[in-house]
Amino acid sequence: MKCLPRCFLFAFLVVISCSKNNEYMVREVVLTFDDAPNFPANTSKILDVLRSHQVKATFFCVGEYLRTYPDLASRIASEQFLANHTYTHLNIEDSNLSAIFKQEILQTQFIIDSLQPFNKHYFRPPYSKLTMKEKLTLLSNGFDVVMWDLSAEEWNDKISTQDVIDYYHTNLNSKAQIPIILFHLSNSTIEALDILLTEFEKKNIKVITLDDYKSR
Repeated sequence: MKCLPRCFLFAFLVVISCSKNNEYMVREVVLTFDDAPNFPANTSKILDVLRSHQVKATFFCVGEYLRTYPDLASRIASEQFLANHTYTHLNIEDSNLSAIFKQEILQTQFIIDSLQPFNKHYFRPPYSKLTMKEKLTLLSNGFDVVMWDLSAEEWNDKISTQDVIDYYHTNLNSKAQIPIILFHLSNSTIEALDILLTEFEKKNIKVITLDDYKSR
C-alpha cells in the first residue's frame, strides 16, 4: 500500500478537524414555541432563558390561555412575539373552518392584537393538521401559515434534555436553508434551550426573528 502524500494527508486531517469543531453548518435559525402559555411555570422559565441570551422568538399561543393568564401573556408580548394557535387548540382539519374561524382564530387574534397592536398575523395549526382549502382560506384572510423544519417533539416529557440536544446535534445540518425550529414547553426544553443557545453563540449562529426570515 502506497503512503499518502504529506500534503494530501494534511488536508484530510484539516477537514476532519474542522468537521469536529464545527458541529453546525447553518449560520442562522428561527426559534418558535407552541402552546404558550399552556404550562405557565415553564413559560416563565423559557422566557428567562431567552432574555438571558438576548434572543427573540415567536410564541404560537392558545387564546384561552392568553385570557386565563393575562400577566404572563403581557410578559410574552413585551419580550417576544405572539402568534395564533387557535383558541382551544382545536384540530381544525376535523372541523368546518368557516364555522369555527371567528370563534377559534379571530377571537385569538383579537387578544393578540390587543397585546401587540402591530403584530403580523402568523398562524400555526394544532397537530400540524391543515388542508389546502383551509390554508387558502387563512391566506385570503391575511394569515401567514407557519410550519417548521425541525422539532425534537419534546412535548412528550419522556424525551430527556440530552435527547433534545442530541436531536439538534444530529439534524441541524440537514437543513441548507435557515431552519425554523419548533420547541415545546416541556421540562426538558428549558435546560436544552439554554445549552443550545450557548452553543449557537460559540459557533456564531445568529437567532433571527420570524419577521426577518419572512422578509428575506
